[in-house]
Amino acid sequence: MISVVVPVYNMEKFLERCLESLISQTISDFEILLIDDGSTDKSAEICRKYVKTDERIRYIYKENGGLSDARNAAIEVAKGEYITFVDSDDYVHSTYLEYLLSLIEKYDADIASCIHFPTSEDAVLFDLSEENVFCMNGKEACKRMVTDLAPVLTAACGKLYKTAIVKKHEFPYGRLHEDVATTYKYYLEAECVVYGYRELYAYYQHPNSIMHRISDKKVEDELWAMSDRALNLQQRGEEKLASLSWEFMFKFLKRDVVNKLGNSKIWKKYGNKYISNNSRIKKKIKGYLLISCPGLIRDYFKQRSK
Repeated sequence: MISVVVPVYNMEKFLERCLESLISQTISDFEILLIDDGSTDKSAEICRKYVKTDERIRYIYKENGGLSDARNAAIEVAKGEYITFVDSDDYVHSTYLEYLLSLIEKYDADIASCIHFPTSEDAVLFDLSEENVFCMNGKEACKRMVTDLAPVLTAACGKLYKTAIVKKHEFPYGRLHEDVATTYKYYLEAECVVYGYRELYAYYQHPNSIMHRISDKKVEDELWAMSDRALNLQQRGEEKLASLSWEFMFKFLKRDVVNKLGNSKIWKKYGNKYISNNSRIKKKIKGYLLISCPGLIRDYFKQRSK
């Protein structure tokens, strides 16, 4: 069985579209976990309506704690051997579950991914053309999530996981960009990750979403998640992956903090983290100082020897 996790918070405008796409799946052995994160609109009413019409749907109400908290609550009660995350303003193709499950079974994989694509339309024509499929181990997936496949592999949605893997790692409470700090941990647990180039997950982008506005909170949470990922990889002894992760974070730091926000406080905080945890950069700085400021280095070592 598959557990489909759908966190819900004030999504009355989009929720029915999401649920219709799920109950229309071409396989039937799944449960839908609707986690109402303290909605104040008609979302609860919509959830209860669907619970009455489909016994596969479970509705759980909780006080507002954010997306991570809602997902964690669902993971705790999930009954399926496999689990997938679908945000309540998104929707999927009718073969979404069947396709991902077939990839896992065919390639004996721990995680399967399809293409999730952004849209602002209420309905789209999914691209179901003949797809390329490739497999990679967990470390390769971690490498590609900070290189050529960053958006696809970082997102928690659009994938099917073995539930046993997901239950080992909670999403960080109260943070935006929770996927950045979590999905790489899933990959490190996996022997095989299979990726199919088939568009089956529609990631709905509405202009008022907090995730599409630049703010200090949004940027700092993403930098926190990136630095936490790099530090965790270092602690695991994955130096090459950690180095790639630090470089990925630094590119983002320059792009969003310097060019868009101009926030010197955030720049200093995460710039220092980048330098202090990057031996290659430390060597470059030391070399530059030795050549350009020999007197400064001499005085530094005199102070150290006292």
